Amino acid sequence: MTQLERVFVRFRGRTIGPFSPEKIQEMVRRGQVTRMHELSGDGLSWMKADQFGSFFPRVSSVQSGDLAAEASNVPPGGQGGGAAATANENASAQWYAHVNGEKQGPVSMDQMRLYAEAKILKKDSLVWKNGMDAWKPAVEVLGELFGKTGKEGMVSSSAGDEAEAGGMTPITGELSSQYAGTLMLGIALLATGGVLVIAQLFALSQGTGPTNADYLATAVRVALGLVLGMAGVLALQVAAKIQSLREYASPAAALMTVKTASQFWLYAGVGLMVYLVILVVVLVIALATNVALLDVLV
Repeated sequence: MTQLERVFVRFRGRTIGPFSPEKIQEMVRRGQVTRMHELSGDGLSWMKADQFGSFFPRVSSVQSGDLAAEASNVPPGGQGGGAAATANENASAQWYAHVNGEKQGPVSMDQMRLYAEAKILKKDSLVWKNGMDAWKPAVEVLGELFGKTGKEGMVSSSAGDEAEAGGMTPITGELSSQYAGTLMLGIALLATGGVLVIAQLFALSQGTGPTNADYLATAVRVALGLVLGMAGVLALQVAAKIQSLREYASPAAALMTVKTASQFWLYAGVGLMVYLVILVVVLVIALATNVALLDVLV
């Protein structure tokens, strides 16, 4: 436990975190993390929560059971909800919810909030607890989890739900839509830079006696080719991160994608500035040696 610095939490394909081990222990005590969750130290390799670290005591499968599955056998409206909540060792575990086509419960309000934050609990998901006469949409009885209340909230936020469909938030969806364009840009830049460098070196080698203008032109075009090639490699790295985000729609993957994209623009801008400096230096040398500028630039 002491060696862990951060822990990611995953439930039904949704990833949140990272959290400190102390925060995970607190979430376990509050019922926000259960044996049904998966935990990871790097966001890539995952283990069942009761097998990861020592957040849960090691007990036999018969003793541990699947409390949520057992509770789902208690029909909402009956008298079994209170007993299941006691077995769950959480006095506030009184909510049932239909998420991802399955009934879960009883769970605490903290767990319902975690479901909502992970986009597992939708505004139109049916929920129930003791005292309610029927199942109702979550936004009607738990509007604070979505920032709005009542049926009006369901209508006004329907577009947001569509954007989050398929396990993606708006930001991950927008980033994922840039994959094809980024990939083509990277290939085009890399190919153009490579062709420019190879063609210029080949042309220089074919000359019987390269002049000063030939050497200066080669310096300009090779520098441009290298900058384009570097930008192409960076663009391909961004495309690779976007592909990873498409496969693992998690906050961690989205953060890495945005970071790589920011590095692309930073390094591409630095490369362009370096090329402009080289161009200015070459032109100054051309003027000082009475070389025609058009012979250098064309």
